[in-house]
Amino acid sequence: MSPPGEVFSVTDYGPEPRPATPPVSAAGPASPRAFLGVHYVRCRVYGRLYRDEAAGVYAGRCPRCGAHAHVRIGPGGTSQRFFQAYCP
Repeated sequence: MSPPGEVFSVTDYGPEPRPATPPVSAAGPASPRAFLGVHYVRCRVYGRLYRDEAAGVYAGRCPRCGAHAHVRIGPGGTSQRFFQAYCP
């Protein structure tokens, strides 16, 4: 398990995953999407990474500079829901 307050670089996680698409339901509105909170330190903004189960990641972009960020989902991960990231 990773330590609380884990910091990562938005360039540390390999190639950009495919874009996440919201679930579509004929029965009504989609349920709330799972996300991680991210503080993009260098750009001084907050954002979210949304879960894309098909790709096995939480993915998103910095709202200010557009840098891609994604965090892999897997066993032995962390229960943290908020992270700091450093844009290039």
